Amino acid sequence: MIKQTQTKMFDFSDVGLDFCSGSKLLFPAVFKKFLATGYNQKSGATVSITGNQVTLNFGVSHGYAADRVLKVIATGGYSKEVYIDSVTDQTVTFTDSSTSALSGTITTYIAPLGWSLLYEDSSVHLYKMKNLSEQDVYVRFVFQLNAGYVSSVGVCVGMSADTTTGTITDTATNTQHATATTPQVGFQFVLCQLASSQYNNYTYSQGYNNFGKGLIVGSIYHLAILCNGYYYSTYMGEFNAILPCSTLYSDIEPLKTKMVVFGYNAQALSNTAFTNQPLQSAMAYLGNIPVKTRKDYSELLFPIANNSYGLNSYYSNNIDSFNTTACSPVPLTEASTSQHLGYIYGIYSVNYFNTNIPDLSNSANNPTITNDIDFNSKIIVQMTSYSTTLNTSAFIAVPIEEIKIVS
Repeated sequence: MIKQTQTKMFDFSDVGLDFCSGSKLLFPAVFKKFLATGYNQKSGATVSITGNQVTLNFGVSHGYAADRVLKVIATGGYSKEVYIDSVTDQTVTFTDSSTSALSGTITTYIAPLGWSLLYEDSSVHLYKMKNLSEQDVYVRFVFQLNAGYVSSVGVCVGMSADTTTGTITDTATNTQHATATTPQVGFQFVLCQLASSQYNNYTYSQGYNNFGKGLIVGSIYHLAILCNGYYYSTYMGEFNAILPCSTLYSDIEPLKTKMVVFGYNAQALSNTAFTNQPLQSAMAYLGNIPVKTRKDYSELLFPIANNSYGLNSYYSNNIDSFNTTACSPVPLTEASTSQHLGYIYGIYSVNYFNTNIPDLSNSANNPTITNDIDFNSKIIVQMTSYSTTLNTSAFIAVPIEEIKIVS
């Protein structure tokens, strides 16, 4: 079966990325690679084809990993993004039923999300992505270059921008980072809340003992960065994202982007951004409207895996005896009123409740990759917590599947 390539997954450890949550001085180059340019380019592979199975042999160690999307270009006219089924040290195997042009010199690299980089300087990138209505959406990232500050990235998402100055001109959005050239105290992506220069240029392996795993999922339509901060030794999962939504009032100016931005309220940048587990400081915005994914009075962004929300983490044996856990669509509510606005795409809330909750408290296990039972698609599960117990944690599922069916 030929697998979809619209939604892509990257690992912080990938050859060509190789960073951790604390290596903030690497963020500008890393973001550019997974968003716009791709990475780990190779040339000169030989090809063998058996049926619809294609194997590229590089003759040397290539550094690619299974389940990535590879851009393959050949001078014979072939130019496609393909899903890597399997790898050995020197070979890559993928599936394609139309390979007549796969000849001549072959060049490969890990395909990016397909965002357009419109403006770039040392601390600011301006990108163009799409919402699900195929409208252009502009994303401005402001990177932290102060060596001793928090590992964070300012973010502003709007419907209009000045590509000459690299600024967001949409006034109906959260404008905190619309024109700023350094991250500002308040809402932003936070990958590590410590203010430290120690990890600024750390590789993945150098940071692993402190920060553990990190994954990125996205497409032209969405982005989710799943990682761990390092203030306490456990329960440090963090979720930063830009995700599409459908709303009841999409004609209202603040809601027109149809994109929800997830991040954190950084109370300081020159010292620790927040001194609690990350979920206590998690926030989300749709335009300039603070939003949540739950309807109760709690200020927490996500619902928690405790008996206030459900009774068990599995279906009963009357339905399924295989310890199956369901996921629910993620509602979008106005934070100040808990009134329903719509639904968020690209993530699901995992229905872990009260008992049989998986322990992802250690950063070496969070996020984790699992599979759905219908199509065997990979799903990343991220735990994020407001205290140091499993039943004070939320579980977010990010599927590696098409977020929009495009004919």
